Amino acid sequence: MKNISETKAIILDLDGTLYFQKPLQLCMALLLLISCILPNGVRNMKIILKYRKLYENHIVDKERYSRLSEKYNITSKEIQSIVHSWLIKKPLFFIKLFRDRRLLSDMIRVQQSGIKLIVLSDYPTKEKLNAINFIPDFSYSSGELGVLKPNPLGLKQILTKHNLISSNCLLIGDRKDKDGALAEKLGMNYILLPGSFIIRHIKYKQIILCITKILN
Repeated sequence: MKNISETKAIILDLDGTLYFQKPLQLCMALLLLISCILPNGVRNMKIILKYRKLYENHIVDKERYSRLSEKYNITSKEIQSIVHSWLIKKPLFFIKLFRDRRLLSDMIRVQQSGIKLIVLSDYPTKEKLNAINFIPDFSYSSGELGVLKPNPLGLKQILTKHNLISSNCLLIGDRKDKDGALAEKLGMNYILLPGSFIIRHIKYKQIILCITKILN
């Protein structure tokens, strides 16, 4: 990594980075399957799966809700309620349960040294950050920035707003195609964390080395 000791800010992904996403996804999948025995359970599961697909394809909010409303013959407001319940509210318990305590502790230590912590996520951040009791200096979602990762325009907005340059930032994420690709487009140092708790534990050697260089 180049000039890691000159790091002024750390850009943190949220989903799959500040908490372990695989066990959460398993728990949520089981909840969705169990909910299928309830009235409208199968319909709600289809709505959630379709919504995520539309989101990943960069379909804007209004269009997503409109399409789903027409397809399932319910109001956009009802669609929004189902999506918020299953993608925001219900996962909060598991997000707290599966948070990466070690990474969070290390990031708080870095923050106390004066390094800025900025969370950048494709999804809303506020309730998830509250669930893991983590307060970064700033947090942004794709809804606020208008683009999904790895489109660099969103992160460029953040860097400009906070008078930062990419060579003085470190990005920590979990996906090569999203976080890694984003950092590479901007020439930014980055670390990708494995989804497995055991493998990630080994990877911490690299993180601790980087933190030591940053703090020194």
